[in-house]
Amino acid sequence: MASFGIPYPNWTGVSAERPLRRGLELAASFGLLVGLAVLGDALATALRLPVPGPLLGAVGLVVILACRPRWSSTLPAADALISLLPLLFVPLVVAAVGPLRGLGAALGPVALIVTVSTLAGLATTALAARAATWACSHSR
Repeated sequence: MASFGIPYPNWTGVSAERPLRRGLELAASFGLLVGLAVLGDALATALRLPVPGPLLGAVGLVVILACRPRWSSTLPAADALISLLPLLFVPLVVAAVGPLRGLGAALGPVALIVTVSTLAGLATTALAARAATWACSHSR
């Protein structure tokens, strides 16, 4: 297949030198990520936790990578998945929003609380940034 001078996108991490080996690494890494998501979902279902299963799988991945930092180089699937990251949050958001169906009557107060707490968080962050900037400029 002619490339016509256009470089082939290599977003999956599969190199031209070792395509079989890299392809197997990609499959194993993707299997690990999917396995952790399924394990998290099974755990959340079995324990009846109000937390989405894929979130527990993500926590499991963080624990694995914290305990075995060298495994971070064995996750070539992460590069491919990062480009698809917005799609990965859809099941997580749907699972989190699902229990909110009975919220109808409390929607007004909840919207007010969320708005006020967001504005308070933004104001606190702005004040902390201003104080940190002032402290840094006057420490010299």
